[in-house]
Amino acid sequence: MTDATTRTISDYASAVASGEPTPGGGSVIATVAALAAGLAEMVCHLTLSRPVEPQVSEALVGARTRAAQLRSRFLELAGEDERAHGAYREAARLPKATAEERESRRDALEAALVGSADVPLQMASSCVELLAALGAVGSLGTKHARADVQTSLRLAEAALKSAVTMVRANTDLMRDREQATKLDQETERLLSGGEQAIVAVTRTLTRQSD
Repeated sequence: MTDATTRTISDYASAVASGEPTPGGGSVIATVAALAAGLAEMVCHLTLSRPVEPQVSEALVGARTRAAQLRSRFLELAGEDERAHGAYREAARLPKATAEERESRRDALEAALVGSADVPLQMASSCVELLAALGAVGSLGTKHARADVQTSLRLAEAALKSAVTMVRANTDLMRDREQATKLDQETERLLSGGEQAIVAVTRTLTRQSD
């Protein structure tokens, strides 16, 4: 498996389109989120390339730094998602001829499901952080890049909702329903926080266009 942080866009798209199970949806979500973070960084760079008020500079530098950190983290998560899926596939291939083997296999599958749910949960959490950073970018960034901020916002929103879908796809299969419920409740919290950030940024961009 090629490092998710170094392969070309063309190679990655071809890998997604292939008959292999990875890279799959989780990896794609993280890659899209990384691009959303990159757009946020771009708007900060464009705005800071011209003189701005000190407080504006401080806020945008902070947003740019956080977006850069998140972009890097999203790419790491793309690779982690592929490895988590691989762990599940390995568990599914374990022998199941005897009762002991079947129990061992079930335990391995359960552990793999927890790992497979944790990665997109981290993606969702990072998406909420990116959406929060977009608050400063949307309000202080150059108006000439407003469409780029909107694009970043919509990509981050899609990534958040898709990551939650991936978490729930795994929790639906878990035998430990208490653990599954905790993870599902965390996704609800993240969706709520993300929606608040989305509404705030959207209002800011709407006011600017009036």
